[in-house]
Amino acid sequence: MNETQTTRAESQRPWFRYEDTAALHATQFAINTMDETIVLECSTGFVMDDQTGRPVLPIDGRIAMEAETARALGELLISVADELECVDQECRDALLGAVAMHDKVSRATQGLPRFDD
Repeated sequence: MNETQTTRAESQRPWFRYEDTAALHATQFAINTMDETIVLECSTGFVMDDQTGRPVLPIDGRIAMEAETARALGELLISVADELECVDQECRDALLGAVAMHDKVSRATQGLPRFDD
């Protein structure tokens, strides 16, 4: 690669600009769907509700994405975790199975009314 090609490649590489540098350390997740959107609910973990005394999962962050983006995120997480050697085959299969199942349900219920909270 010559100097011109290197400069062009570097100018096309995205730069990150953090609007907020705080990072959420999520240990619990829930997934909800709305139409064609998957919403990943992130929480730091269960806490006891002062009023009811029951455990509740406070949602500290939400990420909404389309199914294709969710699949890409799942694959990226598996790839990074594999590099860190912390995902076993059972966990990988479960994650990929969940994404595939959502795709099947989404296709099967396409056009039907939805009653999400």
